[in-house]
Amino acid sequence: MLSQLRSRATGFARDLLDETAARLGGIGRAVEIEHAVWDDGEFHLTAIAPTIANEVREGDYVYAGFFLDHNPAQATQAGVRIYRVACQNGMLADEAEGQQIEFASAQPPPGWKYELSEVIAQSFEGGCLDEQTKRLRATVDEMLTSPFEFLIHLAAQGLIDDDEHSGIQREFERAGDYTLYGLVNAVTAVAHGHRSASDWQRALGIERLGGEIAGGDHQPPIGSPVFG
Repeated sequence: MLSQLRSRATGFARDLLDETAARLGGIGRAVEIEHAVWDDGEFHLTAIAPTIANEVREGDYVYAGFFLDHNPAQATQAGVRIYRVACQNGMLADEAEGQQIEFASAQPPPGWKYELSEVIAQSFEGGCLDEQTKRLRATVDEMLTSPFEFLIHLAAQGLIDDDEHSGIQREFERAGDYTLYGLVNAVTAVAHGHRSASDWQRALGIERLGGEIAGGDHQPPIGSPVFG
């Protein structure tokens, strides 16, 4: 799948894919390409390493992973992506230095190869996966007293639109898991719809939001009503 992207790319896009292929091939672990999509010069790539895995709760595993998104007219992004096996969703991890990079595609910085190598190293060395697993485990037993107020707060902050709000609420109610873990699952599930519509940038944005919620961000204000 990666070779198919490389065969279609030219210029900086080809250099970017060549460097990514070389770095993925050098991590010493089996890497599987999950998505490899080319769209009129833009491309989106996600990769996972099934042998680098943790169990969040019984039967629910996460894999170490990586994403690369390139828009030649805008920006190139790369970062750590935790792949969640049970629901086939991703969750981005970009809390620490070196876990994500972004730069203008027309003017890549001189050190982009080094920065990319650092991101790929962090994606698959295991430490970041351990850190994110601890965060997810902490959400498993955290019951939400006002889950729908949480969603209203996300919408009021402009973090989700009306369709995403409805989709997250449907998934949350369908799963019946009224913990923060269940909310993170419901949020990241919405990314499937964006990928199906080839809106890869928004899919990444929703996966990033899921990671931020798991990290304790975007909590509704305590004791105050939330207005949209």
